[in-house]
Amino acid sequence: MFTSERGEYAGPLLDLQLVAVVGGKVFLTEVGAEFAIAESPAIDESGGVDLFSDVHRSLLAAAIVHIPGEVVELKQFLTAVDSASGVQDGLDRKLAALHQTWSEAQVVSHRAAIVGRLRDLAVIDLETDQRSMIVPGVGYAAFIDLLSAAPNTL
Repeated sequence: MFTSERGEYAGPLLDLQLVAVVGGKVFLTEVGAEFAIAESPAIDESGGVDLFSDVHRSLLAAAIVHIPGEVVELKQFLTAVDSASGVQDGLDRKLAALHQTWSEAQVVSHRAAIVGRLRDLAVIDLETDQRSMIVPGVGYAAFIDLLSAAPNTL
């Protein structure tokens, strides 16, 4: 967490509504406390390789759809995934059309970042038989419901 140029507190913990700042002091929100006490498979389970529990995924997914601009970007991304039938190079062409001022490297980096984030949330997964295909994950339907209910904000 840091202070912006305007003297306001900013950062991902505030964006995700996991903390609040009151009188210059940082406090966990109710969601933040729930996130903090949820079991973490990567830490709490022997041999656990999963970064988040289902509780973590649900809380993060619900928080993400309240970040300005994120809803629009994720809707555009998932629509592009669908229209590219999950093929990553087709997706890159769709993303390049959406972001015409971006270089190829920016498009690929953007795709990789969103794929990583959505995989962590179990919204999507990758099948790598002959070529990497983006496919719905176990949390896809619930995430689409969250996105559909969220306001479009930029």
